[in-house]
Amino acid sequence: MASDEYQFPGSPAVSVILPACNESALIGACLKALLASDWPGDSPAPEVIVIANGCIDDTAERARGFVEGFAARGWSL
Repeated sequence: MASDEYQFPGSPAVSVILPACNESALIGACLKALLASDWPGDSPAPEVIVIANGCIDDTAERARGFVEGFAARGWSL
């Protein structure tokens, strides 16, 4: 990191933003793929943000079902 750059302590190295509207059938596969990714253990954990605004299905509930799995890897969802 260059000397003129500053990273806030505890900030994620990467933010993954998943916009999802009525994606109940696919959100689980997407989140499973992220959990299966090979993330370097010495790097700050990424954060995953699911934006499920205006859904009329259970997209948000299905995404919430992955919170513990992400937490087990030290990631935030």
